[in-house]
Amino acid sequence: MWEQPEIVVIDVAAERMRALRRIAFAALAIGLLLAVGITARVWFDDSPRRLAAPERLTAAFDRMAYGMGPRGTSLQIWPGTVTVAVLGETPGWVAAELERATALFAQATGRAVSVAPAGAEATANVQMSFVAREQFGAVAERTGGGADGGRYVAEHAYCYTASPARMGPGLRERRTQVVIPNDLAPDETATCIWHEMMHALGFRGHPDNEIASVLGTSRRITVNDVALLKVLYAPSLLPLTRAEALVTAQALFTQYAAKVKAAKDPLQALLAP
Repeated sequence: MWEQPEIVVIDVAAERMRALRRIAFAALAIGLLLAVGITARVWFDDSPRRLAAPERLTAAFDRMAYGMGPRGTSLQIWPGTVTVAVLGETPGWVAAELERATALFAQATGRAVSVAPAGAEATANVQMSFVAREQFGAVAERTGGGADGGRYVAEHAYCYTASPARMGPGLRERRTQVVIPNDLAPDETATCIWHEMMHALGFRGHPDNEIASVLGTSRRITVNDVALLKVLYAPSLLPLTRAEALVTAQALFTQYAAKVKAAKDPLQALLAP
């Protein structure tokens, strides 16, 4: 059975992100999930080239993957292929940045994450729309937020993700909408791409500065984010209760810490089989 509950605003990080050139992100939640960040290569912030402590990663995972609301009892992940379509006019570097992002997300999640080929935009399960400022709140309005929801994101969000979810066994279905205004500076647009794709892949919340993360105050994806994605998509977590999953998550983070401890490149060490 599909439901279309009201939009719940989970977090608007305006105050937290003001220190980083006033970038704020809003997360919309529709159903069980929501969410609800230019370079020539993927880069990592200085501090998180090493993993945060396992207990801090576990606390962040709890907040990011389960959220704060009463429905936060199951993980919401994609059961199979994830294709991302870009809608609207964008400069050429956006396609290259999204290709880099989807390639890294595919490695981290074990899912086939890719950019939809030309002509296949209508069948993509993630649609990333670059819209004029006057249309920015329209997706939130159409997907269940009504006029109030559309007006709220237009006034408070830099970019957002609206994601209807299946009420059931914890698997994401249907289409997720990522909305980014087309008048942002290039570095802000790139941050929105990485930030909102983390939401689209299943993180409904933010780490509240517990760790360095692109869902927090980092401008690009971090080693911590890669570890969090690996745990989110670990098959062993899906059948577990929230409490059981957090115990398993901390054990996995501890394993990752040992794996990258002496590594020259923590990212490649994490992504290695």
